[in-house]
Amino acid sequence: MATGERLHNKWEFREIVVNSYVNYLRPDVCHCGGISEMKKIGAFGEVFYQNLIPHNNAGPLGTAATLHAALNIPNVEMIEAPWVNGDAKTDVVSPYPKVENGFALPLEGPGLGIIFDEKLARSRPFKMPALQPRLNGPDGSVREF
Repeated sequence: MATGERLHNKWEFREIVVNSYVNYLRPDVCHCGGISEMKKIGAFGEVFYQNLIPHNNAGPLGTAATLHAALNIPNVEMIEAPWVNGDAKTDVVSPYPKVENGFALPLEGPGLGIIFDEKLARSRPFKMPALQPRLNGPDGSVREF
């Protein structure tokens, strides 16, 4: 059992970790406060013998940050890698990590190791969808979209 994709900081993980509600913690580097906060969540989980399977939102920036975090947290068991099957690639930001023998290799280069093509991004402006996602379900509960 795993949870944590939508938790935003180490305090939101506290009850889950202390009470051992799950086997795996699933922080998302883009939601939980970045690499530093994910490392703190990992350290907290390690004290209670819980490993991490970081959630990966599949974008190239999130993937690069997830990989960098995972390479620095000793109790990361695996990461989601949707780009491996070619499903989540873009040419505006590159490269995605290479995978050899089931292991994602660190990206090389400054920062997170990715390159953003500003000219190409400007040529493809974002278009707002006609129907905006709704945060409430038919029963009034909060949902994603």
